[in-house]
Amino acid sequence: MQRLKDYFDAEKREFLSTVGKLEYASWWILRLCMVGAIIYWKTDKPDDFAITIMELNLLATFAVPLLRILFFKKIFLGRLRFHVQSYINIFVFLGSFLGHGFRFNSTVENYDKLLHIISGGVVVLLGYEILIGLKNAELAPKSVLLFGSAGFSFTVMVVWELFEFFTDYYIKDSINQKYCWNPPENMIFFRLFGYSVNAPEQYAVLDTDLDLLCALVGCAVGSAVLAAALKIRSKKTGVKAVGQKTREFSVRG
Repeated sequence: MQRLKDYFDAEKREFLSTVGKLEYASWWILRLCMVGAIIYWKTDKPDDFAITIMELNLLATFAVPLLRILFFKKIFLGRLRFHVQSYINIFVFLGSFLGHGFRFNSTVENYDKLLHIISGGVVVLLGYEILIGLKNAELAPKSVLLFGSAGFSFTVMVVWELFEFFTDYYIKDSINQKYCWNPPENMIFFRLFGYSVNAPEQYAVLDTDLDLLCALVGCAVGSAVLAAALKIRSKKTGVKAVGQKTREFSVRG
């Protein structure tokens, strides 16, 4: 019992030392905003599938603290840094609170595409956080961590598009792939590439491919930011050349 108490005391100390008051307050502000949006839409449209998505996203705002409580540090999920929760909250705020709660997905032109660009970049950082949570991650060259983070990001984006396909296929009123989408003629994609010569009316395919293209752009930007951050960190900490077995990252467990 004492060992368990010591473990949670250590978790509390680490949380207080790594998560600032403003960051922690932002978590609860988002949670309260999500609760308010869910209550509002349940009153207005109780059968809306978007409400279910918002409820699941509300649970996601508690993900990292719960994972660290449920799993000890010997298990990978128990080694995720508390800051990972802030990355998850970015998706909840942009995708669920603004996208579903304020209906930006349907009222703001190209909001979905902007969201895929941002997501592609943020998931690169999330992938890096996951990789450095692995055992012996400090021995990996920075290039490997960077490549793995970028690969993780694009993999997540592809899986998300598959999720959209299957929800549209099996869930009534789900139109993630925009089967009835009527894209504007002045859309930047058409200005750059023109119209399809074979099947210009396949808007669901166009939506999916544009999502992946935007995610790729975001992934490239996020990778560049991460590479620059790692280079700056190396200079500040005086880390030796990449590939040498130096402890470059602070990894728990």
